[in-house]
Formats: sequence, structure tokens, C-alpha cells
Amino acid sequence: MLQRLELVLEDVVDGHPVGPSSMPAGMLAVFHQQVARFLKGSHKDVDADSVRVAIEEGSYKVVVPKVAMIAGLASDVAMLGSGNLDDMDVKRALVIEEWQKAARMTTTRRYRVAGDGMPPVQIHAGSDYARHDNAVWVNVERYLQGQVIDLGGKK
Repeated sequence: MLQRLELVLEDVVDGHPVGPSSMPAGMLAVFHQQVARFLKGSHKDVDADSVRVAIEEGSYKVVVPKVAMIAGLASDVAMLGSGNLDDMDVKRALVIEEWQKAARMTTTRRYRVAGDGMPPVQIHAGSDYARHDNAVWVNVERYLQGQVIDLGGKK
């Protein structure tokens, strides 16, 4: 069972690697907001203020020590390891897609999701994490049956 989860941001800004002692304020704010959304997912009963995290060395690493307390997180992380975003919680999948987009825009940026007993998932410019269920379109024709009672107009 997944007990500890690490969400890591790796990047180089102005020739220096990001970390707890050196990180642009905007990047820090965006990453923390994304981590909070990833942890909460679509579950309204998960209170982000009650989830305790730690910041550790190793680029910029947010560690969640008690993953079992967060609804559905362990199964979504396992699905992420298989490359499947379609069956993940929609809001968590959106965060992964945001990380994929940011990594493609800035080639030095990498994200890593790692947990106990699972190989770490790397999100970088060359990876391809995307949901496929929203790309399915089906042509549909609709017919209405009935009787016209009033066409409207002046007369």
C-alpha cells in the first residue's frame, strides 16, 4: 500500500537548479497550487489544509507522508505509472496534463511522481501523458416528432 508520495519539480533557472533555497516566487506559487489540486482531486471531502506535507532537498520535492488518508490518491498514482490518464480522477489528470505542457514549453523542466514500491513516473518534454477519452467524437443525428401548434408571427 502506498504510504509516502513525492511530487518533485526539477528545473534550471538563471543557471541555477531550483530547490528549497532558490526558486522563483511565481514558479513556487503555481507548483504549490497544482500540488494542492492534485492531492484533492474531485473529492470535496478532502481538506487541503488537513494534509501535511514536507519540503525536502532534491530539486524541489513535496513529500506527502500519509497518502492513505487521501481518497483515491493511491489508485490514481498507480494508474499514472501505467500511463493511463483516462481512468484517473479528472482533476488529477488535468494537473498531469498541465505539467506535461509546462515541460514541453521549458525543456529543462521535469516533474517526478514517486511512491513507495513503485517506479518513479517522469514527466518531461519527451513524455506523452494525455487523456484520450475527451478526443472521441461521434456524429449524431437527432429527430423531433410532434405537431406544430403555433408558428408565431403577426397573423
